[in-house]
Amino acid sequence: MRDEGSTGTSPHARGEAHDAIWAYLADLDDAEISRTPDKPQLLEHNPGDLDIYYWITITDDAAQVVREAVAAQMGLVADDEEPELWSAADVADHLGIDTAAGARSTLSRWGVKAARHEPGPSGRVEARYDADEVREAAANAPGRGRRTDLDGADA
Repeated sequence: MRDEGSTGTSPHARGEAHDAIWAYLADLDDAEISRTPDKPQLLEHNPGDLDIYYWITITDDAAQVVREAVAAQMGLVADDEEPELWSAADVADHLGIDTAAGARSTLSRWGVKAARHEPGPSGRVEARYDADEVREAAANAPGRGRRTDLDGADA
């Protein structure tokens, strides 16, 4: 299970996801909890003892169910429903901006954060932006409104 940083969800929602995971793992024969990792997939902090971490090793089938439980509880997209992701160059094309750097600056100003970072065609890690977020931010961006005097047209 990957950690993509803050998802913007409340501690209560994360607690519900945590409870859903533990409820599922409690019914599994293929989950093992130990203090020494063999094949760690999920690191769980024990709130009763702040200095101890437990490694939960689970099968691939169980891992998929856990991902789905987290997605359902936290309103995330399941693995089989990946969002459309755009590079900064794709965003620049969509917005009509000349450079990827200009697109990144615009996205930053609008508060749109990268959904993921992955290797680009050159092998360097590049930010990927959720296309729906970019479209929504562009639609809600301040514009010139109804002023026609800026175009040189008579009002």
